[in-house]
Amino acid sequence: MNTVTKLQPVFIIGAAILGMLLGYTTEFGSISVYFVEPFLMVLLFFVFFSVDGKKLKETFNNIRFTLIAVSTNFVWTPVFAFLLGTL
Repeated sequence: MNTVTKLQPVFIIGAAILGMLLGYTTEFGSISVYFVEPFLMVLLFFVFFSVDGKKLKETFNNIRFTLIAVSTNFVWTPVFAFLLGTL
């Protein structure tokens, strides 16, 4: 695992924080809605590009991992998004 891959979560969190700061403190907030989807697609492309397809089947055979992934994506994330939306 190289340094860029190790620091990827830091880059993502930093970009989110920078985006929120720009949205609240500058006029960029009114036009930023048009940038969310394209940049999200680019982010997901590069994240999924680094996934090894050969090990994907092994991953789904790991029941613990699959349950955690499903619960995170379909339970925790919607609840978290709802709570953020109410703020």
